[in-house]
Amino acid sequence: MGQLRHSDAREREQGSARAIAAPLRAGNARPRSSARLNDTFLNAPIGILLIDFDGTVLEANPFAEDMLGFTPGALDRTLLETLVPREAAITLLSDLKTVIRQGGRVCRSEWQLHARDGSEVWANLHLMVHRSDHDAPLFGIVLLADITDTKNSQRAMERLAFYDTLTDLGNRRLFNERLTQTVERSRRDQSRAALLYLDLDQFKRVNDTLGHDSGDQLLCEVAARLVSCVRSVDTVARTGGDEFCVLLEDIASPQAAAEVASRIFEVLKQPIRLGHHDIGVTTSIGITLIPDDGTDPNQLLKNADLAMYRAKEQGRNNHQYYSESLHAHLSHRLQVEQELRQALARSEFSMVYQPVVETATGRVIGFESLLRWGHPELGTLAPGDFITIAEDTGIIIDMGRWIMQQVCEDAVQLIRHAGRPLSIGINVSPRQFRDASLVSEIEHAIARTGIDPRHLEFEITETMLMHDIETTSAMVHRLAALGARITIDDFGTGYSSLNYLRKFPITAIKIDQSFIRDIPTNGDDSAITAAVIAMAHRLHVTVVAEGVETTAQQRFLVAQGCDFAQGYLFGRPMPITDACAAIAPRALTSATPTSAAAASAQ
Repeated sequence: MGQLRHSDAREREQGSARAIAAPLRAGNARPRSSARLNDTFLNAPIGILLIDFDGTVLEANPFAEDMLGFTPGALDRTLLETLVPREAAITLLSDLKTVIRQGGRVCRSEWQLHARDGSEVWANLHLMVHRSDHDAPLFGIVLLADITDTKNSQRAMERLAFYDTLTDLGNRRLFNERLTQTVERSRRDQSRAALLYLDLDQFKRVNDTLGHDSGDQLLCEVAARLVSCVRSVDTVARTGGDEFCVLLEDIASPQAAAEVASRIFEVLKQPIRLGHHDIGVTTSIGITLIPDDGTDPNQLLKNADLAMYRAKEQGRNNHQYYSESLHAHLSHRLQVEQELRQALARSEFSMVYQPVVETATGRVIGFESLLRWGHPELGTLAPGDFITIAEDTGIIIDMGRWIMQQVCEDAVQLIRHAGRPLSIGINVSPRQFRDASLVSEIEHAIARTGIDPRHLEFEITETMLMHDIETTSAMVHRLAALGARITIDDFGTGYSSLNYLRKFPITAIKIDQSFIRDIPTNGDDSAITAAVIAMAHRLHVTVVAEGVETTAQQRFLVAQGCDFAQGYLFGRPMPITDACAAIAPRALTSATPTSAAAASAQ
């Protein structure tokens, strides 16, 4: 940088300003100063610089030297532009000329200086001019109040406000500001951008199984990998527990967003080492385009969020673009979710019961309980219309608690009307099955109603059994320990393995109606059904055939030794009052077969 001196003549015009302001550390008197002023200069708890009008330091007091990291006397003859940015030095000299001309002082807040080691020092600055007895300007006086600690604290607070302390990524607040700036830039120069909304799949399992420290470590590694997938002009932020947002600036086409999503999937494919475990991570990504999908930042975030949930619906570990049709689909889903939350409070749910009979005689030995939703506008809805939403949102937990209580109450009625033991089947959803409070909720319902748990039969699917074997085994054995029976529902549609029948205390399997529908005319289905019945019996497991609609199906099952059957041939799902009547001696001998399509509505 060039010096700020104007000329040697300028120095002569100032006369002996330096001599007048020469250091008096040895006790010499300053112009127009007293011993008290000299003492103040040397001992003031504030930095003081005496400067000439060309920007050279004539003398600095000990506080200023210490503040800027200089040894005594080392600041003398230092140029201002070595202590502050060049632009700031020019501003300071301009201020000095103003004070010379007009008098008074100039104050500058949060002035940045450079210490000798290159570090930043921040000060509030006051500038004034020292004059002779004849009012001639002699030299400038700069007072420096050190605010470095305050500035650093302020920066730390700002960082806390805008950055995630765990991953060091921007947080939601910073991302929202960047998104707003991007939208405004898009309006101004017609540029395009993309917003990616990411949610890690099954992250809760890492926290639950390996602990929160491992979960934090995983989040940090994911954050670093995400940053590696984008340019320096793009923004990656952590906006929630396991949620991240990526803002891609100035993209050429929508395909650019998909390419970044593909890179993200690729980098996350590499296992993350957590302690002694290698953890695979997948993510679901929703993409919305700017300005194609809107120019309102809040709506854009909602769009990307909706697209992300669509990606989860499509099996996770994929990306989906936002679209109007997606918005309509998910808006309906959101409406159903909201109505589901209200349905329990409004007593809109009810239970119906479908008979399970001895295959050979048609004698009722129990019922399967089935949930119905009496929707105020859409009428009666079967679980297929809403159960997935209830699962995904967790509403199923509260619903399951109500179902457990209601079925136990109804079971007491059914058994009392029958005057003999009955088996009452209760479907347990995957989300319920993973809920730690399931067994205690069942125990509570049993205690309140007085039902003998041996009359209860909990129906779970093959897929649920094979998910997290250790946890599943513990849950199945806890249910069996209550005295209840465990049945595998929809057998043949999941892992189709009888191996777990030896590992778990399973009492029955229910052959899915997809195998029953075309027997005995379909040779393959007939052979599979016969083989399943035979193998189950060898393992001392009872067999129930679902979806039985015709007497031909019934005769085939009887011939194969199938224990029990369930379907429209024997009875449709019915309210508790009808179910109580159905267990009368004359009830349910046979019924008119109905279409397979009607059976699938069960």
